[in-house]
Amino acid sequence: MQSYNNQGISEVLGFILILLMVTGVIAAINFWAIPYIDEKKATAHQESALLQFNAISEIVNSLINQGPGSSNSITLDLNKGDLFIEEKGERFVIYYPLFDYGSDIEDAFDFDVFDFEETNFKITINNADFDNKALDFFIEDIVSRDFTTISIGIDKNIEFTIIQWAAPPSLTNNISIHITDSSNPLDIKEYGRIWVFDVGCLDFNIATSSNSRSIRFENGGIISKSDSKNGYMYTLPINWVNNLLDGSKICSFRIIKLQSDESLGVNSVGFTGSINVIFHLSNLKSMTFSDSLYITGDLRSSQIRLKIIGDEAATAAWKIYFKNKLNFSENTLDNYLYISKVEKFSLSLFIIRLGMEVIYAKATE
Repeated sequence: MQSYNNQGISEVLGFILILLMVTGVIAAINFWAIPYIDEKKATAHQESALLQFNAISEIVNSLINQGPGSSNSITLDLNKGDLFIEEKGERFVIYYPLFDYGSDIEDAFDFDVFDFEETNFKITINNADFDNKALDFFIEDIVSRDFTTISIGIDKNIEFTIIQWAAPPSLTNNISIHITDSSNPLDIKEYGRIWVFDVGCLDFNIATSSNSRSIRFENGGIISKSDSKNGYMYTLPINWVNNLLDGSKICSFRIIKLQSDESLGVNSVGFTGSINVIFHLSNLKSMTFSDSLYITGDLRSSQIRLKIIGDEAATAAWKIYFKNKLNFSENTLDNYLYISKVEKFSLSLFIIRLGMEVIYAKATE
């Protein structure tokens, strides 16, 4: 009979088992432990960045309170990522009818705004009750004061009129549009107003092995993003809605527009280790506008509408903010937020210039 060396077989099996265990441990480290540790580090970096971005927000509010010409700086200490000033950011489109010239809801002036992407503009006008009039669209950059006017005839026998045009570069991201009927110079009626702002933002993208993380300071709010679709408003901007005794409302919005300024420093920097960067900020301009909205039984005639266009996660965070904090409702069909029965609306624009100067950087060893 053939004999076997049981001891030798046991040693081989033991070696194979140890090899499998070591391989399993290495696989677990590669597929679980290292990403977990990396995410923990990224979370710590994100929390540190949030605190520092909050300090930036406080400085911006201080500059706004001090007025145009004021300036300040702050030193940030960040780790592994990309930091940049984006002059476009989200596009905020605010629009509303100013008067109800109809006797009931079927005859009330109404309009909607579509396709405010890049430099293409489209406005849909409800033609009812216009008696074949001509409407003028006075389009003005409220900072540079460049302007243009478009006139179009309204045929009330057609339900809608679409006004579409390509705006010149000087009329793309700080504009107001007055919708008027100036056919009678002695009785010029303004039917509605549209505001368009590309607010700009400061972004810090945190490098991770598994997903994207970023911090964004935009329009007075700080948004924390852990993926491409969901954003959380960490620090809230300053806007308010007051309810009056008769049930009407007064709304006040702030638009804080960030601009990169080469005289203050660079607008982007990427780094693999840690970095100290000085942010220089200055208040270039402050402007305030207000409108009284006519209130009748038709609440559309006193309805503020808002569309926010841009990054999906940031837009989601802004929508939650307006709905939860300012009690806006959402029209999911036409994709706009709105608040009704507004008696007075005021809008303040602040332009803050930014530049950053790298004073210390250390590469990862």
